[in-house]
Amino acid sequence: MRACRCEILTNRALSQLRKAQDRLHLVHGYLTAMARLDDVVQVGLCLIASACAYLCESSHALLSVRVRMCVTFCGLQLVDLLWCSVFSFPC
Repeated sequence: MRACRCEILTNRALSQLRKAQDRLHLVHGYLTAMARLDDVVQVGLCLIASACAYLCESSHALLSVRVRMCVTFCGLQLVDLLWCSVFSFPC
């Protein structure tokens, strides 16, 4: 009876030890992740900043193209209207 009880206690202790070692592995992983969290956040912020800069440059380029197209179109239209009015052509 006493040998059986010792075996049960030994098995229970070994089982608890394995569970504790598994948890220790997880805790070690969490600590490593938290230690590198600042690096990950910094990389993310740099990516966001570069994406915003790219979008800002792209939007300025697109806007300037649109403005130039509008000015060119309006300028040609005004020149045509002036040309027609000077020479009395119907436009």
